[in-house]
Amino acid sequence: MRSDIENFCNLCKTCEAFRKAVPKHRAPLQSIQTDRPFQLVCTDITELPVTSLGNRYVLVVQDHFTKYVNAYAMSDQKAATVAQLLCERYIPEHGVPEELLSDQGRQYESEIIHTICQRLQMTKKRTSPYHPRGNGMVERFNRTLKEQLARLIQDYGGEWDHYLPAVVLSFNSTPHSSTGYSPYFLAHGREPRLPANVHISSPKVSDCPQNYGSELATRMDAAFETVLLHREEQKQKREYYYNKDTRFRPYAFGDLVWIDDPTTQRQKLSPNWTGPFKVVSVDEKGLLYKLVDVKYPQAATRVIHYDRLKPYRSSTDTLPTDVSQSVFPPNRNTLPRYTALSGSLPWLFGQTAAAQTSGTARSLPSSPRNPTGLISHQPTQPPPGLPPSGGAVITRHGRTVRKPQRLLL
Repeated sequence: MRSDIENFCNLCKTCEAFRKAVPKHRAPLQSIQTDRPFQLVCTDITELPVTSLGNRYVLVVQDHFTKYVNAYAMSDQKAATVAQLLCERYIPEHGVPEELLSDQGRQYESEIIHTICQRLQMTKKRTSPYHPRGNGMVERFNRTLKEQLARLIQDYGGEWDHYLPAVVLSFNSTPHSSTGYSPYFLAHGREPRLPANVHISSPKVSDCPQNYGSELATRMDAAFETVLLHREEQKQKREYYYNKDTRFRPYAFGDLVWIDDPTTQRQKLSPNWTGPFKVVSVDEKGLLYKLVDVKYPQAATRVIHYDRLKPYRSSTDTLPTDVSQSVFPPNRNTLPRYTALSGSLPWLFGQTAAAQTSGTARSLPSSPRNPTGLISHQPTQPPPGLPPSGGAVITRHGRTVRKPQRLLL
C-alpha cells in the first residue's frame, strides 16, 4: 500500500508540473576553446538605472582569448543601435572578429545583425534560450561591472555612465585569473601606462627601434604559450569542482520530458514546468535537444539545454495514441534503452550521447525484487487479461491501487 501511494503521488501530472527536480540533473561543464585573439567575441546587454543623459543599457563586447572588454552606454537596446556600435566603434578598433557569440535576444537575432555577419564573414553563434552559462564569461564580467559601479557611486556619488570607462580600464589592466596576464597586454603587446604610473619611469622595451618588432613577436609568442598552459590548468580545476556532483544521464530519441519555464516562475501560483515534450533530435554531446510539443505537434520545435529538462514520469493515457505507443511500446517485457527515463547507467565522460544510449545493453546488479536491475520511470500495469490480485483495483489511468485490508473484510 505504501509503495502504491508513493507511485500515485510520483506519477501525478499536476504535482510534477510544480515539483522541483530532485536530484537536479546537470550536464558536465563544457569549456569553449580558442587559441588566438579575436577568434571568438562574446557580447551581451545588461540593464542599469536610467541616467540624466538617458543611458539605460550597457553593450558589453569581450574577446574570449585575451578577455579584453569594451563597454558602451546606450539609451536603448534596438538592433540598429547595437549594429551601429559594432560597426562604428568596436570593429574600427579591433578589426572584424571571426565569430560572434550572443544570446537569443531580439537585437542579435535581427536581420541587420545577420546581414552584417554575412557580409563581414563573421560566424554568428548563439546560446540556448534561458541558459546564461553558455555565455558565462560575459555574464561574469557583468557581475563585476555592476559591483564596481555600485561601489564608486556609493563612495563618490554621481551616475554610472560617468565611471564606466574607468571600470573597463581597471578590468583590462588587471591580470586575469584564467590567463595570468592582463587583457590589455595580450591585446596590445604591452602594459598600459595608467594615471597612477605617470610619476614612475616605465622600463624601455628596446633601445633600438629596429629590434622592437622582433622583440614584440618573441614576447607575444611566449605569452600566448603561457596563456594556453595556464588556461588548461584553470579549465581542469573548474571542471573538477563543477563535475564532481554532476548527475548526467542523456535522453534518447522519443523520450518525454518536462521543460523548465522561467517565464512562469515569476508568477507565484504558476507551474514551474511545462510539458510533455518529445525528444526528436540530440546533439553528439547530449547537451542540446530538439523537442516537439506533444499536445501541439504543429507548433515550432524548441532547442533546449539538458539542464532545463527533467523526465516526464506521469501517466501517458491522456496523451495522443501515436505518441504514447512510440515512446511506451505495448510489450512491457522489452528492456528499455539506457536513458534518463529508464534508469540509465552513470554518464561516462569522453563518450558521445549516441554511444551512451545505443548498443548492447549492459547488465546491472540484480536483486530478488528487481531481477533485471533496471529502474523504470514508466507506470507499472499487470499483464492484459489477468485480474488484479489482493483486492487491487485498476484506475481509469491504468494504475493499480490496492485497498487496505480492513476495507476488504
